[in-house]
Amino acid sequence: MSVSFYRLWRLLNARQRSQGLVEFGLIAATTAFVCILGLGALTDAQKAYFTGLSLSRPVPTAPGSLLHPTLVDTPSCSLKTVFLGSTIACVTSPIVHDVFSNNSDRDPPWGTIGLHIDGNVTPLATCTLPHVATGSQNSCTLVGTWPTTLSTAPATHTVTLRYESPESNHLVSSSDGLTATFYPQYQFSPAPVCENKTEVPPLLLNQVEVGHPILCTVSVYDGTHLTPANGVDVQWTASVMGNGTPELSCATGADRLLVAVDPSLVGGILYTNAGCKPAPTQQCTTKSDGKCSVVFRRGRDFGAALSSLSAGQQDFTLSVVYGALTQPFQSLAMVVGPITGPHGTSTWSVCAPATGVTNVTYDGVATFPIRNADFKSTPEMTIYGSSGTITCTATVIDMDGNAALDCSAGPPALCTSGKGDPDRYDAHAPVGSVTWKLSGTPMSAACVLNRVDMLPPQAPNQTPYAAQCTLTFTVTHPSEGADFLLDAVYSGGSPPTHQNGINIHTRIEFST
Repeated sequence: MSVSFYRLWRLLNARQRSQGLVEFGLIAATTAFVCILGLGALTDAQKAYFTGLSLSRPVPTAPGSLLHPTLVDTPSCSLKTVFLGSTIACVTSPIVHDVFSNNSDRDPPWGTIGLHIDGNVTPLATCTLPHVATGSQNSCTLVGTWPTTLSTAPATHTVTLRYESPESNHLVSSSDGLTATFYPQYQFSPAPVCENKTEVPPLLLNQVEVGHPILCTVSVYDGTHLTPANGVDVQWTASVMGNGTPELSCATGADRLLVAVDPSLVGGILYTNAGCKPAPTQQCTTKSDGKCSVVFRRGRDFGAALSSLSAGQQDFTLSVVYGALTQPFQSLAMVVGPITGPHGTSTWSVCAPATGVTNVTYDGVATFPIRNADFKSTPEMTIYGSSGTITCTATVIDMDGNAALDCSAGPPALCTSGKGDPDRYDAHAPVGSVTWKLSGTPMSAACVLNRVDMLPPQAPNQTPYAAQCTLTFTVTHPSEGADFLLDAVYSGGSPPTHQNGINIHTRIEFST
């Protein structure tokens, strides 16, 4: 090889400084150019592919994707009383609501609802909410039994409903609390009875004469704790049946053979306890044996001009815990006609000159005693001339065993006449009419008697034993003489429950 060619070969094959860097740069530039061309072609292809396709729904806004607050309705118990061990009946369909602020985003809650007592974590009963797809609320049927293990009963507890264990986009919540009183499972066991321990013969059992008393007793059993129920209020309601008003009054429980009875019983019953006033409804409170009693009798209607009291069966309705346990009982007492004969009476008048009459004067009223009671009548009147018109109010009282006549006001309250127990006094308001007679000659038409609920010295809660009526009539000089006796004469109804007895006179003096 010649020198010249060798030099040329070496010159061509010789590497210059930075030659490698230049070559790398050229390679990178070439690669980038090729990639740009490829990406451009791919973009055109993708654009052509997706052109014309429909767009998907927008992504939900941020508020709709949050957990929704809820609200549970307060449990509804109209009586607000609960019997231990009984089926839960006052919250059968609890409701939970979605209360999210955006109405359109609300949906039905899923999960469970639990019933809790006093905030206890463990629910007493639960129900599962169905997977409904629409709406803003949900409900389920909750069935269970109230606990029998509460330490005391009756006692007041707070009942709440709680939405829990959510299976949807909802927050747990609790209802407002409902205050309820829990009671044992009371029963009328054995069944109530009415027993006639007053009349003769004693074989009357549950039969009683019209107007006479019979003792009715109820037994309340605690079915939860299996003991007699002590301190339970029982309300008696007597059905209105036939002529006459069913009257129920308190029972003292005193022994009829006692002459002096316990003042705490009779004193409270006869003279201070206005709640014992005879009425178609009465209440008694059970003692340690689970029993309590009321006195029943059929008296005459107040303000009604009836001439008789009708016999027949007597039905009662008994209730405890303000109506939570109510049960009717038929024919507990059988009211019959008079057996022992009509009662004796005492009758008197309070009279005054009729309105506008000037020829009649009177001496006011005077007090007279009947056994342990004092009453007032008009003792004397003067008529100037041969006749005068007067207005008289006649009072007729039953003279049989009677708290007003045979007991003295306490303390101590003493009852006599061989009947220490005022539960069994058989006096009652007479029915019938009164006619005024002057020395045996009738001076008036019949005046129909009406019952008097309060006659001094009768206490407000004693059984009514008196009747009254008022009449204006003319008294005429019947024959020669200056003084005559005016009597209010009683005539009994049919069948007669009373007969005319003692008449307290009003002396009439005719003067010229």
